[in-house]
Amino acid sequence: MQKKIGFSLIAIGLLAIFFIVFLRIREIEAINIIIAKNDGSCYLDDGTCLHDTHSVWPYVLAGTIMVIVICIGIYLVFQGRVEVEKIPLRKKVLLDGDEKIVYDKIIGAEGTVFQSELVERTGMTKVKITRILDKLEGKGIIERKRRGMTNVVILK
Repeated sequence: MQKKIGFSLIAIGLLAIFFIVFLRIREIEAINIIIAKNDGSCYLDDGTCLHDTHSVWPYVLAGTIMVIVICIGIYLVFQGRVEVEKIPLRKKVLLDGDEKIVYDKIIGAEGTVFQSELVERTGMTKVKITRILDKLEGKGIIERKRRGMTNVVILK
């Protein structure tokens, strides 16, 4: 609903600006026609100058109001898009050689792998894998959940 109102305000503002410009052009053309009929003089029979009788300020004021209306419309259209989903930033963590190997194996398993599979894939001992996973869990990179006789390692 808010976006529809915003688009409507933008459309109304643009149409009004085109109408204001059109009226100003028509006024200038009318002045030029009168000047041409008066042999190039902008003075009327009573001595007044055509340029003094026609002010540009109503057009400037109307144009400024329409620009403000367009800005309000743009704000309404894009207001919902300004909200950014808050995603926690991951900390940059340095991994040593063995941690990097285990980490890559977890990613290769699409983020979830059984701890016993890591032992098979890396060729490291159960104790070494447990210690590496303890370090990775301490750094907040992974999470382990107990599943029967083994653990599931989940990438955070």
